[in-house]
Amino acid sequence: GHCACTGAKVNITDAYKDVRFNRSVDLKTGYVTKTILASPVLDHTGQITGVLQVINKKGEAGVFTDADEETMSHLNMKVSDAVAKCLRFQ
Repeated sequence: GHCACTGAKVNITDAYKDVRFNRSVDLKTGYVTKTILASPVLDHTGQITGVLQVINKKGEAGVFTDADEETMSHLNMKVSDAVAKCLRFQ
């Protein structure tokens, strides 16, 4: 929600210590969310059209890095382009 509302990238290193995290899905499913990386998808005018989110980074450190954020930014551009193309052909 925060990323979609503000357009700000979110990199949470401990979900349960972050007040923005909604635990209800974890409680219902038994899943444990540890880390979150969320980034807005913007159209060509800068409007938010969606959010990409990944959770629970694997690996020794287990936290999302600056490199992960950069990769997410590139992926967001591809998603934005794909959405724009789909909307043109509706």
